[in-house]
Amino acid sequence: ETDVLNTYLVYLQFELIRGNLSQNKFESECGLVRSTLSVSGEEHLLEFVARWDASEQAPRA
Repeated sequence: ETDVLNTYLVYLQFELIRGNLSQNKFESECGLVRSTLSVSGEEHLLEFVARWDASEQAPRA
């Protein structure tokens, strides 16, 4: 499942870069994914969200 999630998130980035998705829609879709996973109760999906959150806090080069 996490492979599919990563692929979908890459797809959203791709559509954003291509101009087929607005920044607001991109953020909305990511928020929907994050909230859906957060309430799933599935340990591996909660871990996915935790790592996603951590990656956004990491300093960028």
